[in-house]
Order: sequence, then C-alpha cells, then structure tokens
Amino acid sequence: MMIIHYLKIAWRNLWKYKTQSAICIVGLAVGFVCFALSALWIHYETTYDSSYEGADRMYLVYKKDILSKSGYSIGLPYPVSTWLKRDMPDVEATCAFSWGAKGILVGENGRKIEGGDLQADSCFMNLFGLSVLKGNYDFLSVKDKIALTEECAMQLFGSTDVLGRKVKLNERMELSVCAVVEGSGEHTSFPFSYWYNHIDPVWHDQCAYNVCMVVIKLREGVSLEAFQQKFDRYVGRLTEKQGKAVLEGCRFIPLSRYHYASFNEERTIRFNYLVLFAGVGLLVILSSLFNYLMLFVSRMRMREREIELRKACGSSRMRLFLLFMTEYLLVIVFAGLVGMVLIELLLPLFRNVSGVTGGVYASSLAYFMGILLVSALCLFPFIRYRERGYIRRLDVFRKASVFFQLLVSMLFICCVSVLLKQVIHLRHADIGWERKNLAVFDYMYPQDDFEQIAKRVGQLSYTQVLLKGHLGLFHAQMRMASSIDDWEGKQDSDASVNIEFIPEGETFMRFYGLKLQEGDYPKAGANEIVLNESAVRALGIHKIVGKSVHMTNKWCTVTGIVKDFHTTAPTVPVNPIALTGEAHEAEIDGIRVVYSGDCLAVRYHEGKGEELQAYVDRMMAEDYPDVRYRLTDIEEAYDRYLQSEYLLLKLLVFVSVVCMVVSLFGIYSLVTLACRQRRKEIAVRKINGATVSDILLIFVKEYFLLLTLAALVAFLIGYILMKHWLEQYVEQTEISVWLFLLIYIGMALVVCLSIGSRVWEAVRQNPAEVIKEMN
Repeated sequence: MMIIHYLKIAWRNLWKYKTQSAICIVGLAVGFVCFALSALWIHYETTYDSSYEGADRMYLVYKKDILSKSGYSIGLPYPVSTWLKRDMPDVEATCAFSWGAKGILVGENGRKIEGGDLQADSCFMNLFGLSVLKGNYDFLSVKDKIALTEECAMQLFGSTDVLGRKVKLNERMELSVCAVVEGSGEHTSFPFSYWYNHIDPVWHDQCAYNVCMVVIKLREGVSLEAFQQKFDRYVGRLTEKQGKAVLEGCRFIPLSRYHYASFNEERTIRFNYLVLFAGVGLLVILSSLFNYLMLFVSRMRMREREIELRKACGSSRMRLFLLFMTEYLLVIVFAGLVGMVLIELLLPLFRNVSGVTGGVYASSLAYFMGILLVSALCLFPFIRYRERGYIRRLDVFRKASVFFQLLVSMLFICCVSVLLKQVIHLRHADIGWERKNLAVFDYMYPQDDFEQIAKRVGQLSYTQVLLKGHLGLFHAQMRMASSIDDWEGKQDSDASVNIEFIPEGETFMRFYGLKLQEGDYPKAGANEIVLNESAVRALGIHKIVGKSVHMTNKWCTVTGIVKDFHTTAPTVPVNPIALTGEAHEAEIDGIRVVYSGDCLAVRYHEGKGEELQAYVDRMMAEDYPDVRYRLTDIEEAYDRYLQSEYLLLKLLVFVSVVCMVVSLFGIYSLVTLACRQRRKEIAVRKINGATVSDILLIFVKEYFLLLTLAALVAFLIGYILMKHWLEQYVEQTEISVWLFLLIYIGMALVVCLSIGSRVWEAVRQNPAEVIKEMN
C-alpha cells in the first residue's frame, strides 16, 4: 500500500510542476529514441555477413581504381582467385563471382519479380556453405539453366516445386529452372534471388576483364596484418606476365565491414554518422537528465520543512529514500513510455531508411533499463548526503548543470550552422560543369527506336538543347584510363601519371559547360588533348599548353586546360583527366577500342523538368512499350551524394531545438524557483529603493557569465570538430566569425527574455504582502 501512497504523492508533485516535467520527459524521450535507434542501426551494420561459418576469417579483395567514383574498386579479374588459392598457403578457400544490379524475372504465369543477380561457380557455394535444396547442379555449367532461391520461387510461382519451369530473365534470355538453392538472406552485402553462371570461360585465364568480386578465407590463426605483409612480398617477386600489375596494390577488408565501407556505393549512410547519431542521443539524454536532476534537487531543498515533518511523524530514512526515488523515477519511466511510443511511430520510416529487420523492442528496453539505472545512481548521492549539509551547497551543481546545458545547446547549433552552410555551399558551388536543367537517358534498351525517340524529345517546346551520339558525363557508359609515361622535360625520377581519358571534344565540352581555363579545344584525329587542373598538378609542368605528352602509345599535344569538374561524391578528389577530342576509336595499351556514344542528353528550360519526365513516361508507355529506359535528372542525381548530409542535418536541427528548449526551460524553471526562494530578498531590496533593472541585473549577471563561458567552450569544440569534418570534402565552406557572434547574440536574447519574464513577475508583487506572508 505504501507504494501506492508514494505514487500518489509523486503524481501530485509531477502535476504541480507539469511544464518543467513535460520538458524533461520530452527531452529524455527524444534522446532515448536517437540513441536506441542509432545503436540498433550500428549493430545491424556491423553484423552483415557474420552468420557464415568462419565469417571472421573472410575478406573481400579491393584496390585503388582511378575510374571508380569512390576511388576504390572491388572489380577484379577471375584469375586473382585462382592465384591466391594456388600461391598463398595461408588462404583456405577463395571464390570469384559476379553480383550486380537487380534483374527482372518473368514466370510462365506472366508474374514479374525483381531480384538480385548472382553469377558464380561451385567455389561460392563451398565458401559460404550454401546448398542445393532441390534439383541438380546444372546451373553452374549449362548456359540455359538457372537456380532460384526458395523465396524467389514462392514469389514467382507460389510454390517451391518449380523444377523444369521456364523463366525469362530481363525479357531476353529464356532459362529452365533446374534447382532450388539456399538463399543468403537479407542481412548480407550480396543478396540474390537467382543463380546462373554466364561467366565466360575465357575470363578464367584473362586479366583484361575486371568483372568479378573475390572473397578469400584465411586459415585459423592467421592475422590479416601478417597475411598482408606476406602478400606484398609475394607480389614483389612476380613479373608483369605473372600478373604483377593486377595484384599490385590489392588490399583486404573483413567481409563484415564491407557493407559500411567508404567505397561501397550501395550504402545508404556513412557509418561515422551513425556513431555521431548515437553520441548526439547520449548528449541529449545527459542534458535533459542534468536539467531534471537540478530541478528535482532544488525542489527537495524547498521541501525541507515537509521532510522534517515526515521525520517527526516517524518516517525512516529508507521510507524517505523510497518516496523521493519513486517521484524521481516516475518522470524517467514516463520518458521511456513516450520514447517507446515514438519508436513505434517512427519504426516504418526507420526500417525503410536503414533496412534493419527483426525486433527492436528488446534492445530498446535494455537501453532504457540502462538509462533508468544511471538516473537512479545519479540521484542517490544527493539523497544520501542531504542530512550532512552537502545539499545546501547546491549552487555549484546548479551552475555546472546550466553551463553544461548551454554548452550542449550552442555546440549543436554551431555544428548545425556549419553543416547547413556546407550543404548550401555544395549545392550551389561551382563544380566545373552545369548540372542544372539537365536530364539524361542513361539507359535505353533496345535501341532500335533511338533516333525516333531523340527526334520527338528534341521537338518539345521545353527542350533547349539536345545532345546525342556522345558519351555521358555524370553517368558514363564506359570509362577508360591509361597513363602519361613521358613528356617534354620529364626527369628520370618522375613517375608516370595514371589518367582517365574521355574521347570527347568541343561539342561535348560546350554542352556540359566545361570551363576552358587556358588554350583551345582539341581537334578530332589531330592527336590533341585538353587536361584538367588535377592532371596538370600531377604532372608538375609549368605552362603546359603547347607541350607534348606520351599517352595511349602516341605523342599528343596539350591544347588547353579545363577547370576541374566533379562528377563523383564531394568527398572524392577529382581524378587527372584528359579529353582527347571526338573520336570513335582509341588504342589503349596496344588494344584498339571502338565505341559509339549512345547517350541522349536533354538541356531543358527552367522549371520544365517535371513536364519533360511526364511526357517521356507517357510517350514510352504508349508508343514504345517494349523499350526499357531510365531518364535521370542530373541535379537530383548529384544531390543523392549528399543524402547522408541531409539526414545528419535534419537530425541535428531537431535535437538542437530539443536541447535549446530543454536548456531554456531549465533556466526558466531555475529562475522561477530562485524567485520563489528569494521573494523576501527581492521585497526588501524594493523597499530599500532598488529598481526593476537593479534586481534584473542580479540574475542576468550570473547567467550571462555562464552563457559566455559555455559559448567559448562550445565554439572552440565546434570549430575543431567541424574543421576536421570539412577536411573530407574537396569543396569546403568557410567557418566565419560572424556565425559564432550570431549564435551568441541569439542565445543571449532568448536567455534574457526567459530571465526577464520571471523576474518581472516577481518584482511586480507588493513587497509588504510578501514580507507579511513570509513571516
């Protein structure tokens, strides 16, 4: 029965200070949700591909690649797998496989599904411990055979009895189902729905095709560091004919870490941002907890008379402890309930963004119990030592709590401001080419009606310029690289420069708005090239225009320098690039490459992008139903590089508002309690001639000193953090002094209003009545 009595008293006091309690509950709930969901996401990301036997010994092979948008590539020739298994005793097993974009399967019943594509041999099955559930292994060697996973078979046919059934892949290849295989599940970096083997046998011995991913499994007891050293020594002994160029620079990443690796282009958000989200949640929890603890202890001080009366009536220390602990933890429990409700409401959105599957409530409850325990431990010292007089020294703790809350609030506001400034800078910065009002057909198959489609799109009133028969810039259909191994004035100590080259010239450059800094455009067939600024810096040649360089087995004259243009994420430096003029064939390392640009790019009038998309969708559906296509708005596609920044910005804006509200209400509540405690002092000062401004100044001085100290610390930490964060970007905004001044002035005004409203209310009271009431 006593617990019911304690709950009633706790509820009454909670309701008495309902505004302050509500703010504390909301702050704790928001912090709990941020931390719980971030921790769940982090755990999910770090456990990808961890269910296989020996998963902790599996590694994915990758290497630097000038043609990759991330700067690294996991595409390697098939023989790499063979060489590693044959020549490295520490390697227990290897496999090379091709895993790519989702394909469309059409069943005999006409049902269509989209699923992951896997092309692999038996090595993949052996390494990952997968098995054939029904049927035979013909899909590993026979070209017209395919295996489906159980999930795919159920979706496509409604049954797993599918042996002998026919399916059409991507509306081109008709295949016969010969097996049902065990799937890899969803919690993997390489999910697949069907399995067939169209890896050309020629690729098994050729190093010219970087089409495979290679996974190795080390023997037990072999460390990655030791293996990497042995591998580097092994590569150093090889000759060019033995594949030295292919293996040189290869590195190994644990398979479980690949999903959130910086070079995984399938990732939805940067892993360090998830860690930051969790840290933000903890800061919000601490800020709200300090605020609530400070208010609660202040109320305890105001209730000393009640405490003494309870002790006089026979209450023991344990009963008083239980009374205050019940009241204190009731707010924490309410915050947990509100947090669970928020998690339930946000769960569909969270699953959609993160891809997290499975239950979340057990982990969330465990996190909440941890918060509850920490909260109880924080209160215990104040109750334990109240009778020893420590509680009367509340002033230091109160000031420290206000300082911490103001620091956290201004730190968040500072970081949000710099982040917002950087995002705006990236969206509007000069990236070296014009991406606005540009749409590109980066995929069209079959291309029998290409000319008709191009003609109809070009005749639209909102089409400004049409470019066809050229390569794409942002979504390049083919990318080529070579090296500049000689040039005028080259020293023996100068190393060759790897360079990406684009066989395009003036028409291409003018359409995409590439900015010629110096010189002239290259002429087709004249062995002329234009270099970007990064290539000029890499070569280190002063006044390079007019000089000759040796690349693609011929000498070329540099006719101009073009401004660096960014087609990759803003965190990836621009590659050295050469534009070699409009040519339809090129010789790369002795191999003649013939290409034809099949990109259709449309420069449309301002604000007509949606109309263009709607017209194309309608035209293709009505007149070209068999043509599969993808029309991409380039500005929107480039903005996807910033999706992590947008998500981080939204979260930080939200928690900054929460932290600021918690801090300001904490100050508001403290000033309210201080005014109640110092009512007699205020009345006496008024009687002795003190003005409203004099009394207001007493309160303002204290809090403005704390605000100034918190601002100095917050701005210093914020500058260091954001300066380090900005270093990952090629294009960086400036962290201006006016930004800090604006934040400080804004916070000062809000704090002044919070203090002024409460002090004004206290000063307006009749001093005679206050003194009479207090006595």
